[in-house]
Amino acid sequence: MLKIADRFFAATLALLSLWLMVVYLAVLFAWANAHDSWCLAAIGTLAAMATALWSKYEQRIDSTRLLDSLLLVISTFIASMMIWYGLGKLIPPGQFSQPPLFEADKPYYQVKPFWIAWGFFSHSPLYNAAIALGELTAGILILFQRTRRLACCLLIPIIVNILLVNIAFDIGITSLAATLLTMDLYLLLHERRWLMSAFWSGAPVEPATSSVGRGGRLMAYAIAAAFAIHVYAITIIFPIAAPTPLQGVWTVRTNTSAHREWTRLYFDVDGEGHIRSGEDAQRVTFDVDAKRRHVTISEPEKGTKLFDGTYELHGSDLMLAAAGSARVTLRRVR
Repeated sequence: MLKIADRFFAATLALLSLWLMVVYLAVLFAWANAHDSWCLAAIGTLAAMATALWSKYEQRIDSTRLLDSLLLVISTFIASMMIWYGLGKLIPPGQFSQPPLFEADKPYYQVKPFWIAWGFFSHSPLYNAAIALGELTAGILILFQRTRRLACCLLIPIIVNILLVNIAFDIGITSLAATLLTMDLYLLLHERRWLMSAFWSGAPVEPATSSVGRGGRLMAYAIAAAFAIHVYAITIIFPIAAPTPLQGVWTVRTNTSAHREWTRLYFDVDGEGHIRSGEDAQRVTFDVDAKRRHVTISEPEKGTKLFDGTYELHGSDLMLAAAGSARVTLRRVR
């Protein structure tokens, strides 16, 4: 029974590793939504079928090689995630960023926990580099059989910290952190004799060995290739947007447009922003053409344009002018 459970877990976690890499690419390129729960049911079903076939034809299968191959796939996925998040903290602008201007303009007690955590983490490059060093070191070490045991031990406090931060500050990747922790503990379970020797008994243990098959290597290569595409897409295909001349927080002084309820405008990075109308606020997107001095403000949910006209910027003063006599004059707050 324990042997069957072990095989089921190995197959499930290996399939989950492959699926999660596909999800990462799908979300990155806007191919699909990450919340396809039916995929999890499919993974469990496939893993159960694979386990049944594995047990039925056990005499014809090299179980040691197959299990080592699945462990390699799991290790490669963990390595990809650790290296990705480690590099993300070192490649500008970094994984952590300052809160959007709309959030930063709120009283502290109204700021979302997510942005409180992100603002804290982004404050110190040294802190980011220290976290990245641990993630990169463990991510590289887990790729090699001789250092996998050490890497799994290093990963426990790293992943537990990630999981606790997600739970405490509602970061949004709690399920991924829990999955990584489960995978790491599963790998350590296969090294339980070494763990007892290293931390308790001191009894001699055989050196770590592996007999990975071609299929295991191919699956590991597939995960590594998906990881490389992910890094390339983030750094090359989707470069960092340059700040626009209008970036900042603006308070409305006079307004003759159709939206006279506007009180503050927030022009943030990547064409994102907010418009405050009294106590209410709405998310908007904006497109600024600095050469033509033209700005378009749209409501993304409905796809309607709220403003389409020119702008004039003089120091801390801004004037938006649309067709007819629609004018909005603003003063930069920050």
